[in-house]
Amino acid sequence: MAHKPFRNSIENFAWRYSAKIYKARELKYLIIAGSVRYLVASVKIDNTPSEFQTARFDPKFIETIEDRVFLLEEFSSKAFSLYSLQRNDRLHLYLRKNQDNPEELIGRTMTFVDGGSTYEMEDKAYIGQLADVLSGCNSLDQKLNSLKYSINNIVDLLKKFDKQCGGNSESYSNDANRKGMLSYVGFAGVTLSNISFSVENFFGVSSDLSTKSSFKSNPSFSFGLNAEYVLPRMKQKLGFLLSVYYNSFKSIVDEYKSYSSPDLFTIKKINIDVAMLHSGLLGRYFLTSGRIKPYLQAGFAVNYVLKHNDKLLIDEYYANAHHEVTSDPFRSYGYKRLQLGFVLGGGLDFNQFHLNYKFESTTGFVNATSVKSAISAQTLVLGYRFN
Repeated sequence: MAHKPFRNSIENFAWRYSAKIYKARELKYLIIAGSVRYLVASVKIDNTPSEFQTARFDPKFIETIEDRVFLLEEFSSKAFSLYSLQRNDRLHLYLRKNQDNPEELIGRTMTFVDGGSTYEMEDKAYIGQLADVLSGCNSLDQKLNSLKYSINNIVDLLKKFDKQCGGNSESYSNDANRKGMLSYVGFAGVTLSNISFSVENFFGVSSDLSTKSSFKSNPSFSFGLNAEYVLPRMKQKLGFLLSVYYNSFKSIVDEYKSYSSPDLFTIKKINIDVAMLHSGLLGRYFLTSGRIKPYLQAGFAVNYVLKHNDKLLIDEYYANAHHEVTSDPFRSYGYKRLQLGFVLGGGLDFNQFHLNYKFESTTGFVNATSVKSAISAQTLVLGYRFN
């Protein structure tokens, strides 16, 4: 059974193995992929709100609910075990001594709003709870006072207790939350590019036509691969992404100008045909955790022009006579092969599926110093995560 995120609450949970169906009330333990362990237990869960419209705390504000849930085993030794539960984007930690029912370690941050004033209070009851369990191990007293409410910190503390004062018994530790997660995403989608030029003397050609051009390409196909690394800290909400994808686009723009005589007119035509390899290094922040994870991202783009077949023609016509002002200045100026820019965007991860939108902008892609040029691209892709 592959280890994938699922609801910690086990109401209506059923697991079919061979021809037998196991119901929630029959489960006591669940081991996934040979290493990740869950304890199935009915526990009390702290449900105290995080914000109050009052200036003072009252014990009646404390709320608890009871539910039968999957508790992820983070650490266990002969004396005690530590479990975690993610519920409504909040971390709950449980300590189990010997074979007793798990008891929640209480750690709360509460905000009090009174008129125009805002106060914040931390309830670190978990420090006292751990002090009772670890009593007699004086070397850990100082570490307890500065202990933060996190899986990594409390697991480290329990390991030190087990080594220094617990007889160094055989223990188990779930390292999944203590290591970063590396995954790969293959994706495909559509890109809409926008090209702009601005110049006083367009490519060295004197003409009274407009010297500013901005035009969009037709939607084009893109495909590529992401390598994503999610950091173990910050509840696994921060990560980095290396993205590489291929895209090619074409666009044509015509500009027509007539003069006093209908027989005299000028046409400017720009034909863009570019294939690019896009790459980017981005930071990504997940707004929530769970099965559905929206995120924001930003970073730098480094793009490489694989090929370009571009043309600029400015033609003058008078009384059926044609004069070609210039044939192809793109060939003399050309593109900068390597282009730098920035990327902004966001998306949504749903189980193994990946939906992503990004806006990318690079400037100065034409070699001519007198030409201000830019390419911006909007890309929407759907991907599948391999991990």
